[in-house]
Amino acid sequence: MSRLFSMVILLLSLSAQLRAAAPSVPFVGCPADGQTGPVQPPQSDNAAPTVPSEIQPKLSNYASTDLAVLAPRGWHCFESYGSNGATLWVTPSAIGAQDLPGNRLVAPGPAIVISRIYGGTSGRFTVAKIVARVFPSSWSYARGVIAEKIEPERDFVFQPFPADILIRRGPNLVEFTTPADDEGLGTFHALATSRMPVTGVAILSPEDDMNLVMLDVRLPPELQSLASTIVGSVEQDAAAKP
Repeated sequence: MSRLFSMVILLLSLSAQLRAAAPSVPFVGCPADGQTGPVQPPQSDNAAPTVPSEIQPKLSNYASTDLAVLAPRGWHCFESYGSNGATLWVTPSAIGAQDLPGNRLVAPGPAIVISRIYGGTSGRFTVAKIVARVFPSSWSYARGVIAEKIEPERDFVFQPFPADILIRRGPNLVEFTTPADDEGLGTFHALATSRMPVTGVAILSPEDDMNLVMLDVRLPPELQSLASTIVGSVEQDAAAKP
């Protein structure tokens, strides 16, 4: 009996450890609006991410019909979309299209933004500009977009932003930090410059029509420890896709 009791205790302990090591986070559905009108938020999540147990109470999984990202629990979300791609915005206060002139968040506060930009549509101009900055193995694509002569060649700069700190994880994946009060990848696409730095990742998919995933994470100091988990989750999701 004592041996059976010990085995039961061991199994319960192992089960508890597994649950503590990789708990899932709550799901939050996000509404969207864009080229073809409003889209209701999804009602469920089929692939809830797992996170370290010590930060699980601080995070939720925010998802629209197109995109998903981890962000601090209790925030609000909204997706904008069009022929160029889709962008999911997650902020401490409620947000809508009226808060995004030019599809940019000009407010300087905290925000997490994930975008999928289509390299085969009108999104190619943004993709080509980012490719010129950080993806030299795909410079031929950027030069092809320049050759269309729709946007000025001077808008395509074939070198990184001077202030950015880059960590290359491969030819098509670059992590970045744009310092506070400076311009870089973190303020190029979706966020305006502010007194908080922006960390994130750019993931290019040459095999998928040159689509680009961009993640910008701008958190206050007390939440900055969440950034690596948020970035890592997006990288893992991209790696899991065929």
